[in-house]
Amino acid sequence: MISMKYFLRLSLIVFSIFLMSAPSQAFTLICNSECPNLQGWEGEELEIQLNSSECPEGITQEIEDAFEVWNSISTAKLKLKVGGANNESVSTIVNRVSGSSPSAHPPVITCDANFQTTFSLSSAEVDAILGVGTANTVGGETLNTGYIVLNTQSGAGGDISTKSEIQRKIVIAHELGHMLGIGHSAETSALMFFNIGVKENLNLHQDDADAYSFLYPSDEPGEGFLGCGQVQSGGGSPPKTPLFWAFLFLPLLLWSQLKQRPQVAVVKA
Repeated sequence: MISMKYFLRLSLIVFSIFLMSAPSQAFTLICNSECPNLQGWEGEELEIQLNSSECPEGITQEIEDAFEVWNSISTAKLKLKVGGANNESVSTIVNRVSGSSPSAHPPVITCDANFQTTFSLSSAEVDAILGVGTANTVGGETLNTGYIVLNTQSGAGGDISTKSEIQRKIVIAHELGHMLGIGHSAETSALMFFNIGVKENLNLHQDDADAYSFLYPSDEPGEGFLGCGQVQSGGGSPPKTPLFWAFLFLPLLLWSQLKQRPQVAVVKA
């Protein structure tokens, strides 16, 4: 029989395993409280339309580079690609997603030379905001309409035409995160941190990858006791299975503790 001392020691070790396996995250979704069961865009490939009529030269390649950052996450199934051309006005695109009667439509990236008027911004805001990205659900909980509008208002401090190529890529990748359903992160080094002014490289933090994998999890080999084939609803991190690690190591820990028990010699008279 195991003594109380060894039982308590084993309990402490198992509890520590649970703590190490407990989910932790800093990411949010674009509407955690308003739509707790938010689901990402359907399918494994998302074609995003482009209206580049008011965009700086080279924007298509910069968009593709921003796509590649998100596409590099191996734990997520969704892949992004440039779709067909879009010739709609900015107001039409914005009203379709954020208006009183939203409608389903492939996501669109465009630029706006009248950014301040479109979004009813103050002079200070149009100098600070480089772009806006968002998405919406129509007739359910799955994202099926969205946009990115980049600020190209001449003379505005937020005009992306005046920014470097790497800065534009970072802005596009950040707004892509919003269009994909991801909110801001509390991790200062994350791409989805609310202030990207300090970022110098187009890269992702683990928190960004966790958010993307949460909304677009890769298919897993099995469900049930040792699997986690279903995504949770609402905000949070990808499902964890701490019980798996506890049951995996418990026999080994028990055996090692029993081996450490002092041996009692029996002396016969």
